Amino acid sequence: SSGINAEYGEGLFMMTNAYKRVLGTEDEQMLEDLLLKYINMSESKACCVALRFSNILHPTSHLPSRYLCLLALGSSSQDVVDEARTGLQGSTSDALPEFGTAVKFIGNLTRQRLNDPALCYSLGTQRLPYIP
Repeated sequence: SSGINAEYGEGLFMMTNAYKRVLGTEDEQMLEDLLLKYINMSESKACCVALRFSNILHPTSHLPSRYLCLLALGSSSQDVVDEARTGLQGSTSDALPEFGTAVKFIGNLTRQRLNDPALCYSLGTQRLPYIP
């Protein structure tokens, strides 16, 4: 997207090649946690780079990276929203996650977010797990 300059793109490409080695290892969860941290940041460039990285690194069937895209759709930055949409669309050859599995995965993470007030959106006396 237009908000990410060439330096970010080049660095991202180099990082992606390095991090492909952690896929399928115990370090993959650490990488997913790190990406989630950046998605939750208010700095839109950091969020956009984390999304791009996740979208390049993982196939459309990878639920944690699609969840990052869902979270990012609530961003006020158009660059972030555009990158999130790109990740959710995938390509025609990519397999989508199984629907029931995706619903359970998102439901579990939603419950976790509700237990952390810092991740919730306050609306009066109510807490919402996501930005409306």
